[in-house]
Amino acid sequence: MADSGKSDAKKTRTRKPSAMQKIRRRVANRDPAEILAFERRCLVVATAGLLVAFVLWSVAVSTDFWFHVSSESGDPIYINRTNTYFIRSHSGLWTICKFVYLNGSLTGPAVSK
Repeated sequence: MADSGKSDAKKTRTRKPSAMQKIRRRVANRDPAEILAFERRCLVVATAGLLVAFVLWSVAVSTDFWFHVSSESGDPIYINRTNTYFIRSHSGLWTICKFVYLNGSLTGPAVSK
């Protein structure tokens, strides 16, 4: 009786094919010309994406005007902590340029910090 229990445990299990096995089987049945055309499309899309990314990266490095800040009404905003009036600012990857009136006064030219 003990031997019959061991023989049940030694039975081979049938498994479902894994996802990779299904993909391999599907790819093996395809036409090589169809696979080549798909790979070419993938390369073209990847190359186009790389070119777009390179252009965006070049623009980000070379320009300082990516982000603009100003008040909606166009009036200066008083900043109590620094005792200045904020007019506007622009910033890029490397620099931040703020235009303010110093010392809490609205007279004289605006100063760039």
